[in-house]
Amino acid sequence: FFIGSLNGFLPRTFKLTGPNPTTEAALAYAETACRRADEVGIPFLVLGSSAARSVPEGYDLEAGKAQFIDYCRELCRRIADCKVRVLLENLQRKESNILNSLKDSLAVMKAVDSPRLQLMADCFHMYQVGDSPELLKEIGEHLFHIHFADPETRSLPGFSKSTFLPECMKVLAEMNYQGAISMECSWIEKNSSFEESWRDGLHVVHQWMAEC
Repeated sequence: FFIGSLNGFLPRTFKLTGPNPTTEAALAYAETACRRADEVGIPFLVLGSSAARSVPEGYDLEAGKAQFIDYCRELCRRIADCKVRVLLENLQRKESNILNSLKDSLAVMKAVDSPRLQLMADCFHMYQVGDSPELLKEIGEHLFHIHFADPETRSLPGFSKSTFLPECMKVLAEMNYQGAISMECSWIEKNSSFEESWRDGLHVVHQWMAEC
C-alpha cells in the first residue's frame, strides 16, 4: 500500500501570520512531520492549512505574506537533508486570503528558492478564482500533485456538465504531466453507495484521460 501525499499539514492552532505568530512551534511541528514522512516513504506533504496561514483581519496583508515566506524559508532550511517535498496549495478566497492563484503560489516558491518547496494545483480552487487551465503550464516542472473535484459542486468529477476538469486534463497531457491526481471531493451522492460513487468518479476521469 503506497501513500503518495498527505494534506492537512498544520492544525489551526498554529498561526503563521499576524501580530502573534506561533512560528517556532509551527516549525518544530512541521519539521517532525517531514522527517516522519521520510521515514515511511511519503514523498509529498500539501501545505494548504488555511486557518494557520491566513492573515488576520486588520493586519497588513503584505506583512503577513512576508511572514509566510519567512516561515517556508526557515522550514526548508531545517529540512534541507530530507527527501520529502512540501507542496503549496492554492485556495479560494473564501478559505484563505493569501496564495489564491497558482501565480501566487509560484511567487512564494520562487521567493523561498528551495527544492524542498514545490507546488500542487487544486483545480476546484483554480476554477473558483478564475485561473485558466493553461496556468498549469506556467508552473510546469514545479507541479507535483493535483486535486480534482467537480468545479461547480465540489462533488465527484463529472457530477456537473462543467468542462473545466477535462480541459485541465488536456493541458496536463500536453505537458506530459507524470505526477499524481487525487480526488478531493465529496463521494456519497443521492441513491449511491460510496463504492458506486468512487467507481463512477474514477470512470469519468479515466474517460478524460483516454480522450487526451
